[in-house]
Amino acid sequence: MSFGRLIVATIIDGLGVDWVNKDKISGVNTEIKNLQVLACAFSDISNDKIKYEEYCMNVKVRFQFFFTRENMVNNIIHLYKEVLLLY
Repeated sequence: MSFGRLIVATIIDGLGVDWVNKDKISGVNTEIKNLQVLACAFSDISNDKIKYEEYCMNVKVRFQFFFTRENMVNNIIHLYKEVLLLY
């Protein structure tokens, strides 16, 4: 994500793939063990330069917003403060 390259992933329940990679925004999420759908996703992106560039731009923005070291640390600190205020 930090290099601004789109993601093609398979959704595995409970791992958060669909949260990290927003389908049709920062890449494509496909169902697990369906090679035909996965191949179609690669083919669609390879044949649509505008969509490819849009996904690459979106994935870079998403990375900067959620996944930089600074943002991850700040989010954890914010979470700890919320938990401490509850007790």
